[in-house]
Amino acid sequence: MPSSFTGLVLFVLLLAPGFTFAAQRERRGPRRRRSAFGETVLLGLTSFLCDAAALLVFAALRVTMPDHTPDVGRLVRDGRTYFDAHYASIAWWALGLLALACAFGFVLGRWPPKFAPVFADDITFTSAWWDLFEQYPDSTVYVGCELNDGSYLGGELFTYNSDEDETGDRELALSSPITYRAAGDDPVDLEDVGAVSVSARQIKFLTVSYLPVDDEDASDE
Repeated sequence: MPSSFTGLVLFVLLLAPGFTFAAQRERRGPRRRRSAFGETVLLGLTSFLCDAAALLVFAALRVTMPDHTPDVGRLVRDGRTYFDAHYASIAWWALGLLALACAFGFVLGRWPPKFAPVFADDITFTSAWWDLFEQYPDSTVYVGCELNDGSYLGGELFTYNSDEDETGDRELALSSPITYRAAGDDPVDLEDVGAVSVSARQIKFLTVSYLPVDDEDASDE
């Protein structure tokens, strides 16, 4: 670990592409629980590859535009003298290369993930919720939840916990119109309720319906 504040800042900046990759991957797929060592290796390796790719781009620019890029050789030889004379240019190039490395991490994170090995199609690393809710991404997902006390909640899927671990600590949220039925009563629509959160621990089973998206909604997108 870095022993100085400057070293810590540089360490965090160099890992920024890995954090960008992880953030995008979590948004596009279910989150996998890894050990601290595994997570560190993933972030570190991704950051290294993205930083290396950005440096290769800089090397190519250095060869083609030597008069418009910082002289790394002189920076190494002269150190503070060269830096003080060209600190603005060096700072802008450093920020640009960092942004480029983060862009590489962003692209890698947006790449369609493959969670099952090709030699074992029956093995999956996704949760049942992910498989059900993401089956038809162009459809509106309507979820009906039969609860442990016999009551019922239904509504359009708003958001859900995509953690691959099938635990009772997960929750999903339904958006209006919300249909509610107490045990033994008739179903009613809950007025003035925009959304409702349901704990997986309270769900006995759930049903999923895939509804076509309205043309107006599609045109707005």
